[in-house]
Amino acid sequence: MAGAGSKLFKLLVCAGAGYAAARWFSRGHRPKQLTGRIARSSEKAPGNVTKRRRGAAGDRMRSPFELPPGTAVAWHPAPTGPIRVVASGDERDEPVVLFVHGLGGCAEHWAPLFHRLVREGVRCAAVDLPGHGQSEWGDDASLDSLSGAVAAAADALDLRSFVLVAHSLGASAALDYAGKHPRRVAGLLLLDPNGDLTHIPKSDRESLDRALQDDAHAELEGHFRQFLGPSRDEVAQRVLADLRRTPQAVLRHTYFAGLDDSPLAGLDRYRRAGGRVASVVTPWNDLPYSLHRLRPELPTRLAEGTGHWLMLDDPEGVAEMLTEFTAQVGAVN
Repeated sequence: MAGAGSKLFKLLVCAGAGYAAARWFSRGHRPKQLTGRIARSSEKAPGNVTKRRRGAAGDRMRSPFELPPGTAVAWHPAPTGPIRVVASGDERDEPVVLFVHGLGGCAEHWAPLFHRLVREGVRCAAVDLPGHGQSEWGDDASLDSLSGAVAAAADALDLRSFVLVAHSLGASAALDYAGKHPRRVAGLLLLDPNGDLTHIPKSDRESLDRALQDDAHAELEGHFRQFLGPSRDEVAQRVLADLRRTPQAVLRHTYFAGLDDSPLAGLDRYRRAGGRVASVVTPWNDLPYSLHRLRPELPTRLAEGTGHWLMLDDPEGVAEMLTEFTAQVGAVN
């Protein structure tokens, strides 16, 4: 895709990025910050390992994307077919956190957080969205089907009250779920979430659709590499490998699910019900249609020195902020 369509794609993928985002940021329109700051971790853990770890505790540093030993893995029914749900920690542990990945991701994108949080007595769970990771896909990638996968995971784990953490496009699914089930979501933490992309002209949508139909992997990989600029090599390798493993049809339909429905509807319903929300954004995610611009009262923190996948670039910083957030919302199960 060339010309205006290509430029627009750069603005839309991964919650908005590219030249216009950089220009907007350079004019000084920075989001307000909460107390504290996420700084990039100095840890240099090598490797791109996907097999389950069986070694000693020290092996964890050589396998940053493997889930902790003893993690329960199961497939549960969902509107789009069986979905894969992973869970670590004692069922009696509190709080409980359910993680939702972004486009082209999988549950293992949260593995570095699992390792730290489970040691601290937090029960962690994550879901592979439909068609991603090892979950099936029933040709339905609407926002309702994505949030339905979140609902199926929460029901399968019998979570009565939990903290929901979601990244990028997964934030739209989490917001939709929270708006429908506000009493179950003790708090909602959004990591570089999608903005409101519903006002895109039809002609631009058609250009985007053609580009993704031609070669979704190549089109998305080019843009993902931009958002991985500050990331360590092993993070970039893992993110791109998971992107390539995701079927092209799933990528295209899931991407457009983020364009068809505004995340503001779920956000507003959840907040009207008393729900607690906080957001963490990277410098690229500071556009007029970003959530913290459309809802300036939304508590927002700026993550500096990371790429778009900040939970992989700085798991320690994200874990510390999540611990602070769960304390603020008084999360219990």
